[in-house]
Amino acid sequence: LTERQAAAFKAWKYDTSMLHTAERKRFSDMLALHRVLGMVERYREFPQFFFVHTCDFRGRFYPVTSGLSPQGADHSKGQMKFARGKRLGEDGVFWFKVHGSNLTGFDKATYDERAAHVERPEFIKQVREAAENPCCISTVKFIGGADKPLQFLAWVFEYAEVLKYGEDFVSHLPVGLDGSCNGLQNFSAILRDTVGGRATNVLPSAKPNDIYKDVADVAVRKLESEGSPEAAKLMSLPITRSTTKRSVMTLPYGLTKRSSCDYIGGWIRDEHREKYIEYPEFNKAANLLNDCVWDGIGEVVKAAREGMDWLQGVAIAAGKTESGLVWTSPTGFKIYQKPFKTKQRRVRSALSGVEAFTIREYTDQIDKVSLRNGSAPNYVHGCDAAHLALSMLESVGIDDWMVIHDDYGCHAADIPELHRAIRVAFVNMYHNVDRLAIFAEEIEAYTGAELSERPAMGTMDVRDVLHSEY
Repeated sequence: LTERQAAAFKAWKYDTSMLHTAERKRFSDMLALHRVLGMVERYREFPQFFFVHTCDFRGRFYPVTSGLSPQGADHSKGQMKFARGKRLGEDGVFWFKVHGSNLTGFDKATYDERAAHVERPEFIKQVREAAENPCCISTVKFIGGADKPLQFLAWVFEYAEVLKYGEDFVSHLPVGLDGSCNGLQNFSAILRDTVGGRATNVLPSAKPNDIYKDVADVAVRKLESEGSPEAAKLMSLPITRSTTKRSVMTLPYGLTKRSSCDYIGGWIRDEHREKYIEYPEFNKAANLLNDCVWDGIGEVVKAAREGMDWLQGVAIAAGKTESGLVWTSPTGFKIYQKPFKTKQRRVRSALSGVEAFTIREYTDQIDKVSLRNGSAPNYVHGCDAAHLALSMLESVGIDDWMVIHDDYGCHAADIPELHRAIRVAFVNMYHNVDRLAIFAEEIEAYTGAELSERPAMGTMDVRDVLHSEY
């Protein structure tokens, strides 16, 4: 093979591998959808049913179910309503409209602009037509254009009724409010970081801030300063918030530069495959863009990175004592992070025609790599789990919930109370409380390890979140 042929063959193998991976995922998703639809047919005959929830080792809530689940995909969540309805009232109508706008993907504007988005005459006309004839081609195009089509369809059916009955309509739909990069919100409050707090909407602003766009803007500036033909081609794509979203979103949960490069490469492959047909050029572009995005993340969320690095240092120190990490979340929930090494054993068997298979056995040795890698994600998961629990306890009169870690769902009429509760709970968790000092004291007492100095605290007043609309 010539050098050009070898490169083309390598690119073909890569694309073929991705194609087979996508097909396996499509087939798996199809089976999951079939299973959910079967469960829906079984449960639709009951007037109501309940999801039992449990907590994992960090205190995060999970429904004890598979298939149909309030934490499932759009095709699962879109088929569930609260058994008990609630009259919308004036506030409820407003937040119901905001919810519909969010489902379409128009969710970066002010709340008033979002409500106005679904009040447009042409939009209302489409809603009425879709509610009357949900199976026609125009409805499929209208619904299919939303970010979350099945949840949007459920909203459309109710909105058609809201247009008839107004504030007196009794809604059964859960209205979910998602945190703005929740992990970084927690780190910003822990470290009193004004830059991160502003980027993640902890601090008040006239319009919602978009941390993904902030990082994308920094990456573009760095590409401009690069001045190379590769950088110029990347800037022509263009670079948007969707470019950086996965990298920024997963930063508090153990993102590495290598995994970030995988996300960036995936974005180029999914959105601009035709511009990077040859693998060497694609690989070079992914690495260059990732360098700029990685540096951009460091500028926008510098304090959070320092906090995560410190937590990893704590885990390394604890690993040397073979102790693991044990600490208490803001709710009093005890978190144990003690991953143990495993060893493989080959077992010969005639069962199911299998001649030999591998099993894993746990040892009594701490897995120091897992301990280090999991320290920052598990710490921040413990914080956001505590925030959810404390918000629910703080709320008054909210009896129906559908929650997914940092996505709090309740009736549209209850959104003003939810807004109050989540802000008060957040302030109670972090105002005049040095969470990292408490954590360090617990770890030192448990392990006897000597920890490094904690990251410096910024000047943010956590109480400002009480006045942050977004």
